[in-house]
Amino acid sequence: MILILDACRDNPFAIKGKRSMGLTRGLTRMDPAEGMFVLFSAGQGQSALDRLSDTDANPNSVFTRTLLKEMEQPGQSMVQIAKRTQSKVKELAAKVDHVQVPAYYDQIVGDLYLVPEGATLAKGSVDTLQEGGGASVLPPQEQKLAALPANPQPIASFTRSNSGWMVNVSLPEAATQFGYRIGDKGDFTDPGFLDALDQRTGARMPKTSFEMAPDQGKTTIYVTWRDKRGEQADVTPINFDPTAALADEQKKILDQFWTSWIAFREYNGMLVYFTHLVTYRCAIKEVRYGFGDGPVDKIFKLPPCDAADPHSVPENATLYMKVPPKTASMQVQLTYVDGTISPARSFSAPK
Repeated sequence: MILILDACRDNPFAIKGKRSMGLTRGLTRMDPAEGMFVLFSAGQGQSALDRLSDTDANPNSVFTRTLLKEMEQPGQSMVQIAKRTQSKVKELAAKVDHVQVPAYYDQIVGDLYLVPEGATLAKGSVDTLQEGGGASVLPPQEQKLAALPANPQPIASFTRSNSGWMVNVSLPEAATQFGYRIGDKGDFTDPGFLDALDQRTGARMPKTSFEMAPDQGKTTIYVTWRDKRGEQADVTPINFDPTAALADEQKKILDQFWTSWIAFREYNGMLVYFTHLVTYRCAIKEVRYGFGDGPVDKIFKLPPCDAADPHSVPENATLYMKVPPKTASMQVQLTYVDGTISPARSFSAPK
């Protein structure tokens, strides 16, 4: 197997507030197993240049752009490709007063050629090696590059309450430590641990949730963690938009509990209550309804969303309406603020 790594290994836990958002990225060492050839973009303790300057328009890192050119040359073994890449990257990095020498570890017996002498790569095959923190695993018998698998990223969910925002981060792997920072400046915060053991690590599970103020505006949240081996993961940005997050949270609730959208009640006639929709109105652009199997063409007006107090029901809000006494059923359809439209849900009146 061939493993090519051009990935971040920043460590904000070790240095308060430290993170490389500029031209460089760091790597940690790994020991290859027998039958593997591992090529790193930099030597141990070094960082890898993303670009040579702020005006460098090349979309690939200095390592990747150099490696791709070498891989296009037929008749070179992987060791020769690695050695030539080492020399050229070192020379380019030195031009901007940076030290970067790609490292490789060879545990393959014999010579390995991606493109034998006289052969050519399939069109576009080299272009599949793109940077982005991933690794390319190549079976030795294949004579062209495989596409890089996508790296799973953390997922954040946002829940709004009267006291503020609760942020829950789901990590793509078992972790022994977690840290976050709100915005581009300041220190990373370690929220501590849960009173529970993770059987995958044998250690206490780190808390991967934290709170934000109710008036938190648009920002970027940065998260990182240590895996079960103690290695530092990349610093991953997560965009936060309070308006979109509130609408998304309420939309999920409406979709999950759609049976509560309306409720029939007998009180001096037949009444239909829209309280549930009024409560979660920040996700709704329009409410349409219809009677029986007829068209869903009537509109129930909701009060405007109050982002400062989104779950409150205004005193003057219309919560119900009177319907004909022989109404057997109603259909309700929602248009959400993100432009999506729900199915027309059917609700039966009590008999």
